[in-house]
Amino acid sequence: MRSVTRIFYFLVFVLLFVLVFYDNVWWREHVLRIQGVERETQLFGKIINVSEDHFYFHDDSSDFRIDSLGMPKVRKAMYGETVVHVISRGDGTFEGLDYHNYDYNYVLYVISFVAFVIFLVLFFREWKLTFRGFKDA
Repeated sequence: MRSVTRIFYFLVFVLLFVLVFYDNVWWREHVLRIQGVERETQLFGKIINVSEDHFYFHDDSSDFRIDSLGMPKVRKAMYGETVVHVISRGDGTFEGLDYHNYDYNYVLYVISFVAFVIFLVLFFREWKLTFRGFKDA
């Protein structure tokens, strides 16, 4: 009975591994091969300026002009940064495929930190820390 359980868990692990591999690696490579794309890359930074058919993107080292004709409507990130999936052409230009804004709402982080401090105050008001563990205060 134990071996059946181990085989079941092994098969579930293999299935999950294959699904993740298929979704993240094989399918993207397959789609790019069909489109005739030679080199796809990702850029991480901030969107500087947005126009109708292109936008300017700044990573750590320099600014890039990215053509955005086939992309969804591009907008700048309010708080965070952006990841842009692009095709690097041979002449040094970039064609945008997709992008994702990492808009972090820092107010929620501050509220969570304050709630954690309140939790710690209430916890240590009820429980006292000793060498043998916690004791009722």
